This record gives sequence, C-alpha cells and structure tokens, in this order.
Amino acid sequence: MTDVYTLRDVSFVYPDGRCALDRVTLSIPEGTGLVLLGANGSGKSSLLHILAGLYFPAKGEVLFHGEVLSEERLQRDENFRRRFRTEVGILFQNTDAQLFCPTVREEIAFGPLQIFGAKQALQVTDELLAMFGLEAFADLPPSP
Repeated sequence: MTDVYTLRDVSFVYPDGRCALDRVTLSIPEGTGLVLLGANGSGKSSLLHILAGLYFPAKGEVLFHGEVLSEERLQRDENFRRRFRTEVGILFQNTDAQLFCPTVREEIAFGPLQIFGAKQALQVTDELLAMFGLEAFADLPPSP
C-alpha cells in the first residue's frame, strides 16, 4: 500500500511567532482513515491546512503520492495542481471561515478554477448555478 501523504520533520509557525507544529513526521497510507484529537491550539487545524495545500511548512517536507507538495509546485505545475485539487479538499466547521470570495459565483468557481482553465471553469460554474437554482444569488455575497 502506498502513502497518500508523507510528512518529514514538518514545522509550521504563524506570522505572530506561534509554533503550531514542531518536527511532525507522519505517513498516511492510501485507504486509511485519520482522526486528529487534541486540545485547542495543539495544531490539528494547521496540520489539516497543510495537508490541503492551504498552508505550507516553514521547515520539513510534505509529499503527496510521493511528490513534493509545495506552494511553488502548486503554482507552476498545472498537472500536479489539477491532480491534487481533484483529490483533496477541506470543509470548515465554521462556514464563515470557508467562504472567502466576494460573490456566490466566485465562491462556486473556486473549485473549478483549480482544475480547468478560466473559460471552462466559468461555464461549469454557470451550469452549477442553474442546476441548483442559484442564478439570482450569483452576484450577491455568499454569507448574510
């Protein structure tokens, strides 16, 4: 069984200097489940953000299916970004933290833009808006 993720000596420090993760080494084999338990501030969310490619470690290395997962790699390697974003996502407990685009259309387009070119992503977004009857909300803020 191959590892979906391998973390080697991963450390993460917030801009204010708080250390969230300190030299974490972890392998997550394909087909396994993972439960993160810990006190508030113990680094659970930071680790999940790193696994989702939303945060990147200050030190150490993160591998996804044996390939380096880094901010630079996601920006420059379209094939890798497409594969990664197709397989990995994150849902936040507090939806206010999840919604970060100014309109419903842009919020829905975020996922397709990670996979398709802009023209196709906007076409998919418009199809989704129509499918769920959200056309009237497309240009409104996503949260009240």
